[in-house]
Amino acid sequence: MKINAKLTLLFDRDGMKIEIHDDDAAIQFVSLRLNSKQTCQVMSRLAFTDVAKAEVYGLDRVGMRMEHKPFKFEVGLSDDVWNNQRAIAKEKIKQVCPDGWEADTNFSFRDSFFSEGDVRWARTNIRRWVPIE
Repeated sequence: MKINAKLTLLFDRDGMKIEIHDDDAAIQFVSLRLNSKQTCQVMSRLAFTDVAKAEVYGLDRVGMRMEHKPFKFEVGLSDDVWNNQRAIAKEKIKQVCPDGWEADTNFSFRDSFFSEGDVRWARTNIRRWVPIE
């Protein structure tokens, strides 16, 4: 499988961190941490150097493309909605989010909540990963 990969090398006094990112899927899926000795070994082109820490995650999304779109949903009418709108929206999005999509549940933007008439609404972004055609 070919992917649209991006590589990041971050140096500090403790060594180096290497991150690999799939640009189409918009995820980082590999993180490697090398101590200063291992960093020197790699920079001197020593093959098969051990790493201090290796993490791999999100492999089910590698090679896919992330789609995202705005999504709005009704939060409710009661006075309690005004006082606890963030907590209520986090619970409600679990019920109304379309199948196969994941919702951002931060709701911390200025325009995350709005009113239309007497009804309180929330807005967020939803995303999903689809195969690249």
